[in-house]
Amino acid sequence: MKQVLVLLAATLTPFLVHAAPAKPNVVIMLVDDMGIMDTSVPFLTDDAGKPKRYPLNDYY
Repeated sequence: MKQVLVLLAATLTPFLVHAAPAKPNVVIMLVDDMGIMDTSVPFLTDDAGKPKRYPLNDYY
């Protein structure tokens, strides 16, 4: 009898886990001394969607 219950629980568990509602992914970035363009997503873009370039920053 125990084997039947264990087998039943083992076969139904994946279906119960799959039916659970998905939680949203939340990412919090806590950094120090990070510039506005130091991520992989450019925050400052021109009308075409390309990142703005500031030539003076290339010397740093």
